Amino acid sequence: MSTYAHLVPGPLSLTAPTAALTIGPLLLSWIALETIWRDGMSLIKPSKFLHVGIPVNDLDRAKDFYVNVLGLEDSDAGRERTSPHSPVRLHCGDSPDPGQQVVLFHRPTPIEARSPDAEGHAHHAFIVTPEEFDLAFERFQEMGIFHRGPIVWRPDSHRTLYFFDPDGNYLQLADGDED
Repeated sequence: MSTYAHLVPGPLSLTAPTAALTIGPLLLSWIALETIWRDGMSLIKPSKFLHVGIPVNDLDRAKDFYVNVLGLEDSDAGRERTSPHSPVRLHCGDSPDPGQQVVLFHRPTPIEARSPDAEGHAHHAFIVTPEEFDLAFERFQEMGIFHRGPIVWRPDSHRTLYFFDPDGNYLQLADGDED
């Protein structure tokens, strides 16, 4: 039996040799999580989604894009940022309700990612009306930020359009809710 077995609730079941336990706290944390997952429990259960944080190279340029192109609202309107690197808080819809907030964070080391493959097609999706979708499809091509679309992933579903923000973050517009 491992010298760490008394710290893990329930029986210890590892496929790796017990000698691997000598690598310390990181493996011990894995063992504790493995026990929780094995028992079918989650560690926590959040009640709501609050916001998405998007890393950007230039906060002012990104804010201009998200407000003037995507139409997000400035959640901090009228308040001065305390430093040039203070996060910019925006939101979709009429109020900054949980789940509708977008927070732009300054990226300490600028990068220019312009390939969805680099991030495993990770993206942030926004819902618009069909009329706004058609306008965006036309204008995004003119602006040079368009990537692909419109795509309908399932029959009788909404359309999607993919594009990049000025800092290379991959974004999606959808003209309807998920099915």
